[in-house]
Amino acid sequence: MWFPIDTETGTHNAQGVWEIDFGGYNTARVVEWISLVGPVSSTVNVYLDTIFIDTTARGDFNRADYYAGIPLAQGRQLRLVWNTGAGAAPTASVGLTDGTVTVNQAANIGQITIPG
Repeated sequence: MWFPIDTETGTHNAQGVWEIDFGGYNTARVVEWISLVGPVSSTVNVYLDTIFIDTTARGDFNRADYYAGIPLAQGRQLRLVWNTGAGAAPTASVGLTDGTVTVNQAANIGQITIPG
């Protein structure tokens, strides 16, 4: 099952750089993809709580698809941390499932069926 897309806007963390935290959900989830827009010439590190799991050299405009998914246990946080606090606040969205998405469900994401 797909959960609604979660979109957040960055805030300055204690180090003065942009950060977005997803999580604290009341059920376990699987991160299928991340899409982000941020300051020009920035990079982003991805953490599960405080554990480093991924990075992107393009923090200004990027997307990551995790075909095996990233398990996000109940109450855990997916944290995106930019290398800068300058510029406009970044935004990011995540696509989350309960881990039981089938090929047919994935193929139909975003498609509209018109009767007749």
